[in-house]
Amino acid sequence: MEKPCAAHAGTVCDGKIFISGGAVYGDFVNTMSTYDPTENQWDNKAVMGTKRAHHTMATVRDKIYVIGGNHTKGNQCIDVLIVESYCPEDNTWSTVAPIMEGRTGPGIAVLDRKVFVVGGYSWNDGQYQTTVQCYNTEDDKWDYEGELPEALAGVSCMTLDLPHHLAAF
Repeated sequence: MEKPCAAHAGTVCDGKIFISGGAVYGDFVNTMSTYDPTENQWDNKAVMGTKRAHHTMATVRDKIYVIGGNHTKGNQCIDVLIVESYCPEDNTWSTVAPIMEGRTGPGIAVLDRKVFVVGGYSWNDGQYQTTVQCYNTEDDKWDYEGELPEALAGVSCMTLDLPHHLAAF
């Protein structure tokens, strides 16, 4: 990467690492960079429409989704409700359905072409969240999928495919 960056997000798509947003020397950015480990090279890509930090990214099939986070308005942090989709093949961004409630530092996981956003902090509400929101990439719709037993942020999530003989238990 060209400059030191904090509070960015990353995902892997087609064997490359994609890094978006974050803060560079305290300023929120809308950049997208990719690292190709086979070439040992960083490249800058098209910029997002929205500057954001403390957000998440997920890859579903051949698209990358950038969700949540916050940016500043004056001296105040506000939630980013805009969700953006990136197509690596043609280096373009598009806006998809907005997230229902803002999230800074949520967990994220992908299962069956759906993106699950878990917990996080809402600057607009001023509190940690317990809800699980699900984005259906095929229908471009958000739904609530339940509540966590307690509010949290800064969590990591993942999905895991188990061999059939282990999944039977």
